[in-house]
Amino acid sequence: MTDQNFSRDPAFRTAQLGIEVDRFISEYDKIGNYLVERAHQCRIEATEKLAAVDPTDSEKIRQLQMDYKIPDLFNQWLGEAILSGQAAEESIKAEESYEG
Repeated sequence: MTDQNFSRDPAFRTAQLGIEVDRFISEYDKIGNYLVERAHQCRIEATEKLAAVDPTDSEKIRQLQMDYKIPDLFNQWLGEAILSGQAAEESIKAEESYEG
């Protein structure tokens, strides 16, 4: 497969995205590292506020639950991209060994 065909291959693009996301959240990417740490801090803040909120304030509780969940979703999306990329890499390797 030529380099141009690789860029059009969905498995290759998925693998490439997984690698890029992994680099993004690694210690080498300051922005990714900041966002992961910020998500972690937001979750901690929401937990602390949830523990102190008036138990009859259902609207505030609902908002704090969302504030708690959003960082988890962010990390979940990043993890899913990495796992999909790894699966695509394995698929590509298997296909290459089958063809070769």
